[in-house]
Amino acid sequence: MTMRQQLTQQYGTSNNLQARIAIHERFSTNPQDWVDWLWDVMQLPSEGRVLELGGGTGRLWHEHRHDLGQLQISYSDHSLGMVQTAKTQLADLAQLNFSQIDAHYLPFADASFDVVIANHMLYHVADQALALAEIRRVLKPNGTFFAATNGNQHMHEIKELIQAVDPSADVTPFSLSFTLENGKALLQSQFEQVEMIKFENNLAVTEVEPIVEYVRSTQRLSEENLAVCRELVSEQLAANQGLFPIQKAVGLFVCR
Repeated sequence: MTMRQQLTQQYGTSNNLQARIAIHERFSTNPQDWVDWLWDVMQLPSEGRVLELGGGTGRLWHEHRHDLGQLQISYSDHSLGMVQTAKTQLADLAQLNFSQIDAHYLPFADASFDVVIANHMLYHVADQALALAEIRRVLKPNGTFFAATNGNQHMHEIKELIQAVDPSADVTPFSLSFTLENGKALLQSQFEQVEMIKFENNLAVTEVEPIVEYVRSTQRLSEENLAVCRELVSEQLAANQGLFPIQKAVGLFVCR
């Protein structure tokens, strides 16, 4: 399956993404939500133009709809389904416009934006060098690019669970091409200053079904395999005083 086909399967609608967001919302050990942490760290200006690539359901703007100041925000995603979901949720915010965009070819003039945001999306891009060149082109000379991603060990317990359930399962979604480990070198091809800030957090899951639903959102497993998944998670919870710990490795690159 090509990368484009995988993206269409995973993000044609918002359902899979919402299933993955849910486990983080309920079981994170850090009381501060990722989107709130991201907002605090970015410290967006009170006015100017912002481009978001791979905006998903538009949660960043939905959660902070009262903090947007005079920003003019161009939300975009490669998935038309995501764009439609975001537009529905944010239709009352006149300062947002919505478009389906391929990050390889940004339909904007040079130096158009004060800020560009790529929140967990660069690892979906086939030609990262081309996408980063486009981002640098549309960003003003004194602008800032924020790129969030995961580390190599992020959610590795889920990957191990899937492989235990079905050794032939495709776990390539867990092997990212843009990570906390290699991101700085990739970004330095276009940006002189690149700083990485880690978000300290893990998951302490206490229920079976949220883990099963997360697995289901990443894999096409049979009901028989999902039943095995439930058994394995139940065994882990019983053996670990009702806890299934999951490591997270998440951070943000700030580029200028």
